[in-house]
Amino acid sequence: MRERLREHVAKVEAERAKSVPDEGLIAVLGARDESIRVRHRTRPKATEEHTMKAEKSKPAGTLSTTTETLLRELRDECQNVVDLIHRLEARPRSARARDEILGELSAAVLHLHVHTKGLDEFLCQVD
Repeated sequence: MRERLREHVAKVEAERAKSVPDEGLIAVLGARDESIRVRHRTRPKATEEHTMKAEKSKPAGTLSTTTETLLRELRDECQNVVDLIHRLEARPRSARARDEILGELSAAVLHLHVHTKGLDEFLCQVD
């Protein structure tokens, strides 16, 4: 566990040292760090006799707070994209209104791209 945390800390430090750090990647790595720490704290320790107790598995559908937060933010941004697409489909009355919607949509898509970078790996690691 400590080695994985060191790797994540090194990745975050390397990303922060860049002239234009990827804040989405930094956030995902931070979430992974917390997930690793939480899993480590909840694992049973070996007893004096070096025996291990079986871990209680989480009930189906139970997610960590970090995972729930990431998924909620993803859902909200996806909903924002859907709403912007509906506004475009409704044919804005002016070119300016259309351009504003396209600008917002572009920003939302970029945010989704940054927000989901590494998310697939994170979700595969979630218990």
